[in-house]
Amino acid sequence: MSTVDKTVSRKNFLDTMSTVDKTVSWKKNLDTMSTVDKTVSRNNTLDTISTVDKTVSRNNTLDTMSTVDKTISRNNTMNTMSTVDKSVSRNNTLNTMSTVDKTVSRNNTLDTISSVDKTVSRKNTLDQISTVHKTISRKNTLDTISTVHKTISRKNTLDTISTVDKTVSRNNTLDTISTNNTLDTTSTVDMTVSRNKTLDTMSTVDKTVSRNNTLDTMPTVAKAVSRNNTLDTMSSPGIRHDVYGR
Repeated sequence: MSTVDKTVSRKNFLDTMSTVDKTVSWKKNLDTMSTVDKTVSRNNTLDTISTVDKTVSRNNTLDTMSTVDKTISRNNTMNTMSTVDKSVSRNNTLNTMSTVDKTVSRNNTLDTISSVDKTVSRKNTLDQISTVHKTISRKNTLDTISTVHKTISRKNTLDTISTVDKTVSRNNTLDTISTNNTLDTTSTVDMTVSRNKTLDTMSTVDKTVSRNNTLDTMPTVAKAVSRNNTLDTMSSPGIRHDVYGR
């Protein structure tokens, strides 16, 4: 196998591969990894891949590799990783990802984590994301998003939309780009997300979100969220409205 291009197929084995372009196939699971962009899909398996460093843990086997110094411990343990310092905890399994842009898909859940400082912990825990200062808490909790100060709370569905970064999570499934008959087109200015016969059109200034036969129109300053015959109006400097009274 060469330094540039590797294709490895193994049954329940660990493969750590370096630098440019990687394609790893495990039991009907495809792992495509590039230096800038990573996409890892595996059934209850964690893949941590950075530009310099790769750490892949599969079937209760841990592989820790250095340079940015990584320590990964599974089953109710926490993994902290540096460079821009990311910690992601999911169903007692920790996923750490560094440097540019990572996309991890696990059990119909997509997690997109970008450059600055992110700590994501699921299941009644708090997700704090800085620089554009985001605080995301899942399952019947409130999502507060600053810069244009948006607060959107939706029955076990979280929608975070900022000027720079967009993250859309619906029914425990986060979609970026396209996943299983779901189309996501995302640009810096204009966003159009179509999910399960539901249309989401979002621009930097004007947002229109239609969900469950309910229309949500939000400009940059004043926000109006109408869901299940309930109207929520929110203005700009950090006002929180939890539609469901939590």
